[in-house]
Amino acid sequence: MQLSRMEEQQMQIEKQALNKIAYSPSDVMRITGLGRNTVYELLAAQKLYAKRVGRRWLIPKGELERWLNEQ
Repeated sequence: MQLSRMEEQQMQIEKQALNKIAYSPSDVMRITGLGRNTVYELLAAQKLYAKRVGRRWLIPKGELERWLNEQ
């Protein structure tokens, strides 16, 4: 089975995202398939730990892995 160019680019983006030490909420949405509201609800409920850096939220890689393993 041959992948299209867009599928290859998407896979490359996902591989790069998995190599980060911290993720943005957008990264978490792409990795988990969750919607924007759901991700921010998890942050607000402190079910997914994140640190605010300036105006950005960053979710440490270990925290995302912990949360994924609990699901």
